[in-house]
Amino acid sequence: MKKFLTVITVILSATLLALCAVACGGGDKDKPDGDKTPEYNISWYDEEGNLLTTQKLKEGATPSYTYNKQDTDEWDYTFEGWSETKGGRVLQTLPAVSGDASYYAIVRKVKQVYTVTFDSLGGSKVPSVDKEYGDTVDEPDAPTLSGKKLLGWCKTENGTDAVTFPITVTGHITLYAIWEDDPTPEYTVKWYDEEGNLLATQQLKEGATPSYTYNKQDTDEWDYTFEGWSETKGGTVLQTLPAVSGDASYYAVVSKVKQVYTVTFDSLGGSKVPSVDKEYGGTVDEPAKPTLNGKRFLSWCYNADGTNVVTFPITVRGNITLYAAWGDNIDVKALLNSLISGYKLDPYSYIPEAMLPSYTANFINADTIKKSEADYSSFVSKAQMPSRGFGEQWHMIADNLKQSQTFFNALSVVETISTATVTIFNNHVDSNPADYAHYAFKHGIYDVTIDCSGGKIYYVLDFSGTFPVFGEQKAQIALSMGILSGEREVRIQLGNPNVLAYTIKDDGYTFALKMLGVRRSMFDVSRDSSGKVTGHINEFLTASGVTDKAVASAADFYVDGAYVSAVGNKASGIPGFTGYISELYNKNTGKLISYEVRETLSAITYNTLWFDLADITGINSIKYDSNGKNFYVNGSSTEWKNKKVGGISTKTASRRFDIEFRSQYFYAQEDGEVVEVEVKVPMLFVQEEVYDTLASDVASVNSGVNISVGVSTAALNKQKADYATLVDVFIANKDTITPEYIIEFIGDPIEF
Repeated sequence: MKKFLTVITVILSATLLALCAVACGGGDKDKPDGDKTPEYNISWYDEEGNLLTTQKLKEGATPSYTYNKQDTDEWDYTFEGWSETKGGRVLQTLPAVSGDASYYAIVRKVKQVYTVTFDSLGGSKVPSVDKEYGDTVDEPDAPTLSGKKLLGWCKTENGTDAVTFPITVTGHITLYAIWEDDPTPEYTVKWYDEEGNLLATQQLKEGATPSYTYNKQDTDEWDYTFEGWSETKGGTVLQTLPAVSGDASYYAVVSKVKQVYTVTFDSLGGSKVPSVDKEYGGTVDEPAKPTLNGKRFLSWCYNADGTNVVTFPITVRGNITLYAAWGDNIDVKALLNSLISGYKLDPYSYIPEAMLPSYTANFINADTIKKSEADYSSFVSKAQMPSRGFGEQWHMIADNLKQSQTFFNALSVVETISTATVTIFNNHVDSNPADYAHYAFKHGIYDVTIDCSGGKIYYVLDFSGTFPVFGEQKAQIALSMGILSGEREVRIQLGNPNVLAYTIKDDGYTFALKMLGVRRSMFDVSRDSSGKVTGHINEFLTASGVTDKAVASAADFYVDGAYVSAVGNKASGIPGFTGYISELYNKNTGKLISYEVRETLSAITYNTLWFDLADITGINSIKYDSNGKNFYVNGSSTEWKNKKVGGISTKTASRRFDIEFRSQYFYAQEDGEVVEVEVKVPMLFVQEEVYDTLASDVASVNSGVNISVGVSTAALNKQKADYATLVDVFIANKDTITPEYIIEFIGDPIEF
């Protein structure tokens, strides 16, 4: 019975296990009985080989362990990675587990760097020091503090824990200066350069040895040598400076000698030409011409390719090498023909037609223009007032061009006789082929000289004639052309004091004028690839002929787009004027649009816009009381009022706007001649800073007067932009041309 029960129990257990297996999904016959993936031991060691830990990882797993080496006061540690051997190569990636493995940390270490800071507690600065752990730091140079003496350095401010140097660095540390009162008196020692300009001031203690290093920089002109110090300007050099015993001053003693430079002549294979040594500023004349078999010497040049010809004498300002230019036999006939056909210059060709005094569309009534100033004692309608004439800057430009025409007209002589005189010269060359370098002959009243003996070919006429303005004069007209450069020059002399010289360039020209012994001027103009014209003029007027007492004026002008801009400093109609004026014109009509004035008075700079009344709507007529100096507008018996800037500023009491007479220049034709008259015309001004409130400002003090400015926004913006940029350009360049430079450019009559 017991056995039977046992069998029944076994059967039931088996059945229950089978049912459980089905319910639990264990009926999948392909599933293995358990995970049989093998495991392996992975050991991790530090850089010194000490075991950190051991892991059991299954085959195929990626081993990983994080290791941080803690920094110490001495060392800064950086974990680089793991290696399979102690101190080995770092593995870029750890391989998947395939067996037992060991990995060793790779650690880089560098010494910790600490800063030792020195706090001088009000004394002169002492630089901090960076040192590695364990290094030592020596005591620094002692700082200074007026009236104090350094005792040493402490680890705490105002402490007693003084340090003994050298100190060993084990961390960042700040050391503080320990001061005590210094009874040693201090004195002031001043150092001056040789001209008496203060270089430096020192506070030195009694008994100290004064010292100061001074280097006088050489210039292109002077070689300076510092000789020592003296107790007086220009005095005797002290062999040694005495110890400080009181306030003292010392002056540099400097000797100077002119720099000496060498002018070298490279004949490029020709006979040797000796070099010349000259002091700075000295001049060197042309040396004897070198020779070279089969070649003809043309000229000396600044460059070896012979395109930049030298004009002697030259002024020495540095070492320089000049190169000989050689040529084969010259076709002098072709050169002369080129010179004769290319000397003409029409200065007006660069100027818009409407900007010329001769522009008939701008002529006004001859009777009106004869009046130097209109009568405004009773109301004058705006339609009756002269307006939009030339301002003084453009008038100066136009006037110099007009004066130059007197000389250019003389060139008609060349046109008259050039054909005949060239034929005479060509016949001479045909008959004397070896004698073409210089030929002088008489042709009617003209002494003709044709010269091709140097780097230029000359065509020169000397004669006497009668000329407008100058009358009967001895005259010389000299045309020349660089044989290599092709640059043409013309010099016209009508009597002793009247000369014009000009050079023609591919993109413009330059001319200089000396007239009647009182005027010297230079005019330069060029046109760029876009068609923009830029010009510069400098004018000097003197009653005595002494150039250093000349009244100087200058102007720049620009022809660009729809406008002509003229910037300058000429204002003979404004007594005592020392400022600058920027004028703006319509290029197509020649009419003045506006101008703006910069003037500094009592350290206050005024930026003042001026407008012709023709552009001011709301003002229809003007009357002026010359006794009361008052204007009246629009028939009113109430005087015109201005308004002050007000507020709190340097311009508080200055006028925001007003009406004043200003000079303009007008032209008319009378008896076939262009007549010019300067006319005082009423114009309105307003300070640019308050332009936007002009209408309300006028209305606030002039009842019933409502004005506006009829200048277009584009033109007004152009005026302001010119003023903001071109005035400064003018100031920077206005003094580059001197009367002496003009005279040098003009040169002397041509002689052979």
